[in-house]
Amino acid sequence: MARPLQSTNAGKFREILTKAEIEYVELRCYTLMLALGYMPDIVTDLPTDEDIQRRCTDLQPHLRLGSYRIQTDQEAEIRKRRLAAIETVKNRRLGNS
Repeated sequence: MARPLQSTNAGKFREILTKAEIEYVELRCYTLMLALGYMPDIVTDLPTDEDIQRRCTDLQPHLRLGSYRIQTDQEAEIRKRRLAAIETVKNRRLGNS
């Protein structure tokens, strides 16, 4: 990975996405989420393909278009410093400190 993980990101999607958007993602990714060890918040049972299609169609009018990236000034500064440190390490020559 080129960028470090931020431990404060866990569950951040709940602050950014609407309930309809979370449900849509969970419907589309239910099986994969379980396989990766994630427990869906809204979808609590394995939906059929027909149910997924119907529910996703019903949710479509409630989905927002565009980017959901929200970053505080503090997060931006932390990310900037981490990226600068990564670049410094990447640009070092072997044997030099």
